Amino acid sequence: MTDNNEFDIGEDVGKPQAKKYVKIEYDIFLRCKPRNDKPYKIRIASNPRNFRSHWNTFTPIGIHAPVKIPAYSYDEKPLDMAWNEGDYMPQKRHACLVFDRDDNNRLKVLESGDSLFVAFGNWYKSMKVSPAGPQGTDWFVWVKKDGNHITYSAIADQKPSPFTEAEQALLDNCPIDLSKVIKIRTPEEIKELWMKLPDDKKYNPKSKYKSGQKFDAKEFEKKYGSTSNNNSSDTPQSSTQPSASASINNNDDVGEQQDDDFNNDDIGDDNVPF
Repeated sequence: MTDNNEFDIGEDVGKPQAKKYVKIEYDIFLRCKPRNDKPYKIRIASNPRNFRSHWNTFTPIGIHAPVKIPAYSYDEKPLDMAWNEGDYMPQKRHACLVFDRDDNNRLKVLESGDSLFVAFGNWYKSMKVSPAGPQGTDWFVWVKKDGNHITYSAIADQKPSPFTEAEQALLDNCPIDLSKVIKIRTPEEIKELWMKLPDDKKYNPKSKYKSGQKFDAKEFEKKYGSTSNNNSSDTPQSSTQPSASASINNNDDVGEQQDDDFNNDDIGDDNVPF
């Protein structure tokens, strides 16, 4: 494993070569809608990108798509005003590249929560084989719906599924950059969105710490320096801050959609998948 808790697929570092990218003209997201009669069949093709998203925090100001934040671990909370001050718990999310066996083996992005990616990580830990490496295998992903409840599970195939020459060639000149597909808001943008929330929505009503708290502009300025974003020093920074973009990904119907419930966060204590 690497220092970033990701798969180490043992790629050789050779002489840099000019890349020839293939233009993609199809929906790059694997949209795992519930279907109780048939699993999705995939082959994992990249390390995961781990992040967090707010799903419902900013709906009062008309933002219904998930807002991806520049904080993942708890010590990075100061990068997310809605989490750090408002106590809205952002949900853990993960994304990786996969080959969609049900759609002409097209390369796509799978985004989901812990329920799928912990299964991938557990397989890695037990088999000592990278799911994204040459000796990885195909996976059967089940998405089942029972009333209003949706469950996600994944089962590994029994035999390895090495990349074909065509698959490896595509990965060598990969046309999908996860760091650009999973677009992260900056701390300043998160602060701006949080400040736009009505005062009675700034604090999570489900939080045992902040429920019922009233916004006090003077106290806020004492704590954070300003209610505006004119000075970048207003928002605490972190040396571990991921790359950020001014845009958000509107892939709002992929995977599990969950409320920003203070008690609805993670599976286990340390569930970074791999």
